[in-house]
Amino acid sequence: MVTWQGLRLTTKERTLFDVVRTSDLAQGLTTLDAELRTNRESKSSLERKFRAFGRAHGTSRVWRALQHSNPLAESPLESRARAQLIESGLANTHQMELQAPVETTYKTYRLDMLIDEWLGIEIDGSVKYQNKTEQVIRAERLREKQIQNTGIRLLRFSAADLNGESFIATIRRTLAQPTQPTQPPDSRAA
Repeated sequence: MVTWQGLRLTTKERTLFDVVRTSDLAQGLTTLDAELRTNRESKSSLERKFRAFGRAHGTSRVWRALQHSNPLAESPLESRARAQLIESGLANTHQMELQAPVETTYKTYRLDMLIDEWLGIEIDGSVKYQNKTEQVIRAERLREKQIQNTGIRLLRFSAADLNGESFIATIRRTLAQPTQPTQPPDSRAA
Protein backbone atom coordinates (compact mmCIF):
# COMPACT_ATOMS: atom_id res chain seq x y z
CA MET A 1 0.00 0.00 0.00
CA VAL A 2 1.04 3.55 -0.63
CA THR A 3 -0.41 6.81 0.63
CA TRP A 4 -1.24 9.61 -1.78
CA GLN A 5 -2.91 12.83 -0.61
CA GLY A 6 -4.02 11.04 2.54
CA LEU A 7 -5.54 8.10 0.68
CA ARG A 8 -4.27 4.54 0.97
CA LEU A 9 -3.85 3.00 -2.48
CA THR A 10 -2.44 -0.20 -3.87
CA THR A 11 0.87 0.08 -5.71
CA LYS A 12 0.94 -0.07 -9.50
CA GLU A 13 2.37 -3.60 -9.32
CA ARG A 14 -0.33 -4.80 -6.91
CA THR A 15 -3.02 -3.28 -9.12
CA LEU A 16 -1.57 -5.05 -12.17
CA PHE A 17 -1.42 -8.31 -10.23
CA ASP A 18 -5.03 -7.99 -9.08
CA VAL A 19 -6.36 -7.00 -12.50
CA VAL A 20 -4.63 -9.94 -14.21
CA ARG A 21 -5.53 -12.54 -11.57
CA THR A 22 -9.20 -11.60 -11.79
CA SER A 23 -9.36 -11.41 -15.60
CA ASP A 24 -9.48 -13.78 -18.53
CA LEU A 25 -6.37 -14.35 -20.63
CA ALA A 26 -7.29 -11.68 -23.20
CA GLN A 27 -7.60 -8.95 -20.57
CA GLY A 28 -4.53 -10.23 -18.71
CA LEU A 29 -2.40 -10.15 -21.86
CA THR A 30 -3.71 -6.73 -22.82
CA THR A 31 -2.79 -5.40 -19.38
CA LEU A 32 0.69 -6.95 -19.21
CA ASP A 33 1.58 -6.28 -22.86
CA ALA A 34 0.80 -2.59 -22.29
CA GLU A 35 2.84 -2.51 -19.08
CA LEU A 36 5.85 -4.14 -20.74
CA ARG A 37 5.61 -1.88 -23.79
CA THR A 38 4.93 1.48 -22.17
CA ASN A 39 7.03 1.18 -19.03
CA ARG A 40 9.79 -0.96 -20.52
CA GLU A 41 9.65 -3.27 -17.54
CA SER A 42 11.08 -6.76 -18.00
CA LYS A 43 9.03 -9.88 -17.48
CA SER A 44 11.53 -11.11 -14.88
CA SER A 45 11.17 -7.85 -12.93
CA LEU A 46 7.38 -8.14 -12.95
CA GLU A 47 7.60 -11.80 -11.94
CA ARG A 48 9.80 -10.90 -8.97
CA LYS A 49 7.37 -8.20 -7.85
CA PHE A 50 4.34 -10.46 -8.33
CA ARG A 51 5.94 -13.30 -6.33
CA ALA A 52 6.22 -10.95 -3.35
CA PHE A 53 2.40 -10.90 -3.15
CA GLY A 54 2.29 -14.61 -2.37
CA ARG A 55 -0.53 -16.92 -3.29
CA ALA A 56 -3.98 -15.57 -4.01
CA HIS A 57 -7.02 -16.84 -5.86
CA GLY A 58 -6.29 -16.52 -9.60
CA THR A 59 -2.49 -16.45 -9.29
CA SER A 60 -2.20 -19.14 -11.99
CA ARG A 61 -3.84 -16.67 -14.41
CA VAL A 62 -1.08 -14.18 -13.62
CA TRP A 63 1.67 -16.69 -14.43
CA ARG A 64 -0.02 -17.80 -17.65
CA ALA A 65 -0.56 -14.23 -18.86
CA LEU A 66 2.98 -13.24 -17.87
CA GLN A 67 4.41 -16.26 -19.74
CA HIS A 68 2.67 -15.17 -22.96
CA SER A 69 2.99 -11.39 -22.53
CA ASN A 70 5.02 -9.53 -25.11
CA PRO A 71 6.08 -5.86 -25.30
CA LEU A 72 5.88 -6.00 -29.11
CA ALA A 73 2.07 -6.08 -29.10
CA GLU A 74 1.07 -2.59 -30.19
CA SER A 75 -2.64 -2.60 -29.45
CA PRO A 76 -5.22 -4.22 -27.19
CA LEU A 77 -6.71 -5.88 -30.29
CA GLU A 78 -3.40 -7.59 -31.06
CA SER A 79 -3.27 -8.86 -27.47
CA ARG A 80 -6.87 -10.14 -27.70
CA ALA A 81 -6.13 -11.90 -30.99
CA ARG A 82 -3.03 -13.52 -29.53
CA ALA A 83 -5.00 -14.70 -26.49
CA GLN A 84 -7.42 -16.46 -28.83
CA LEU A 85 -4.53 -18.10 -30.69
CA ILE A 86 -3.08 -19.29 -27.36
CA GLU A 87 -6.42 -20.58 -26.04
CA SER A 88 -7.14 -22.40 -29.32
CA GLY A 89 -3.81 -24.23 -29.11
CA LEU A 90 -2.55 -22.74 -32.40
CA ALA A 91 0.19 -20.81 -30.61
CA ASN A 92 1.58 -24.09 -29.27
CA THR A 93 1.66 -25.87 -32.63
CA HIS A 94 2.69 -23.02 -34.92
CA GLN A 95 5.51 -20.49 -34.83
CA MET A 96 4.22 -16.97 -34.14
CA GLU A 97 6.23 -13.78 -34.55
CA LEU A 98 4.93 -10.37 -33.51
CA GLN A 99 5.72 -7.22 -35.48
CA ALA A 100 7.42 -9.40 -38.09
CA PRO A 101 9.52 -7.45 -40.60
CA VAL A 102 8.72 -8.10 -44.26
CA GLU A 103 11.17 -6.74 -46.79
CA THR A 104 9.55 -5.84 -50.09
CA THR A 105 11.02 -4.36 -53.24
CA TYR A 106 10.21 -0.87 -51.99
CA LYS A 107 10.52 -0.92 -48.22
CA THR A 108 10.32 -3.01 -45.08
CA TYR A 109 6.91 -3.33 -43.46
CA ARG A 110 5.88 -4.94 -40.18
CA LEU A 111 3.00 -7.37 -39.79
CA ASP A 112 1.06 -7.57 -36.54
CA MET A 113 1.73 -11.33 -36.55
CA LEU A 114 3.36 -13.86 -38.82
CA ILE A 115 2.53 -17.54 -38.41
CA ASP A 116 4.91 -20.22 -39.70
CA GLU A 117 6.77 -17.59 -41.74
CA TRP A 118 4.09 -17.44 -44.45
CA LEU A 119 0.72 -16.44 -42.96
CA GLY A 120 0.45 -12.75 -42.11
CA ILE A 121 -2.19 -11.56 -39.67
CA GLU A 122 -3.26 -7.92 -39.50
CA ILE A 123 -5.68 -6.71 -36.84
CA ASP A 124 -7.28 -3.45 -37.94
CA GLY A 125 -8.71 -1.12 -35.34
CA SER A 126 -11.36 1.41 -36.36
CA VAL A 127 -8.99 4.32 -35.67
CA LYS A 128 -6.81 3.21 -38.57
CA TYR A 129 -9.60 3.86 -41.07
CA GLN A 130 -11.31 6.95 -39.67
CA ASN A 131 -11.36 9.90 -42.05
CA LYS A 132 -9.43 8.05 -44.75
CA THR A 133 -8.98 9.76 -48.06
CA GLU A 134 -8.78 7.84 -51.29
CA GLN A 135 -5.00 8.40 -51.34
CA VAL A 136 -4.55 6.84 -47.89
CA ILE A 137 -6.70 3.85 -48.85
CA ARG A 138 -4.62 3.36 -52.00
CA ALA A 139 -1.41 3.48 -49.95
CA GLU A 140 -2.79 0.79 -47.60
CA ARG A 141 -3.74 -1.39 -50.57
CA LEU A 142 -0.26 -0.91 -52.09
CA ARG A 143 1.33 -2.01 -48.79
CA GLU A 144 -0.88 -5.11 -48.74
CA LYS A 145 -0.04 -5.95 -52.35
CA GLN A 146 3.71 -5.53 -51.79
CA ILE A 147 3.56 -7.84 -48.76
CA GLN A 148 1.58 -10.45 -50.70
CA ASN A 149 4.09 -10.25 -53.55
CA THR A 150 6.77 -11.60 -51.18
CA GLY A 151 4.81 -14.86 -50.97
CA ILE A 152 3.11 -14.13 -47.67
CA ARG A 153 -0.60 -14.92 -47.47
CA LEU A 154 -2.24 -12.01 -45.66
CA LEU A 155 -5.42 -12.19 -43.58
CA ARG A 156 -7.03 -9.03 -42.21
CA PHE A 157 -9.39 -8.95 -39.24
CA SER A 158 -11.40 -6.22 -37.53
CA ALA A 159 -12.30 -5.90 -33.88
CA ALA A 160 -15.72 -7.38 -34.69
CA ASP A 161 -14.03 -10.47 -36.17
CA LEU A 162 -12.51 -11.21 -32.75
CA ASN A 163 -15.98 -11.43 -31.17
CA GLY A 164 -16.78 -14.92 -32.36
CA GLU A 165 -15.23 -18.07 -33.65
CA SER A 166 -14.58 -16.87 -37.21
CA PHE A 167 -11.11 -15.50 -36.37
CA ILE A 168 -9.71 -18.86 -35.25
CA ALA A 169 -11.75 -20.84 -37.81
CA THR A 170 -10.37 -18.72 -40.67
CA ILE A 171 -6.79 -19.14 -39.47
CA ARG A 172 -7.22 -22.92 -38.97
CA ARG A 173 -8.74 -23.27 -42.45
CA THR A 174 -5.93 -21.25 -44.03
CA LEU A 175 -3.19 -23.18 -42.21
CA ALA A 176 -4.78 -26.47 -43.33
CA GLN A 177 -4.59 -25.48 -47.00
CA PRO A 178 -1.66 -26.99 -48.85
CA THR A 179 -0.36 -23.53 -49.77
CA GLN A 180 3.31 -22.83 -49.32
CA PRO A 181 5.14 -19.54 -49.60
CA THR A 182 6.22 -18.71 -53.13
CA GLN A 183 9.63 -17.51 -51.93
CA PRO A 184 11.92 -18.85 -49.22
CA PRO A 185 11.14 -17.34 -45.78
CA ASP A 186 14.54 -15.63 -45.48
CA SER A 187 13.73 -13.42 -48.46
CA ARG A 188 11.47 -11.44 -46.09
CA ALA A 189 14.17 -10.79 -43.47
CA ALA A 190 15.99 -7.51 -43.41
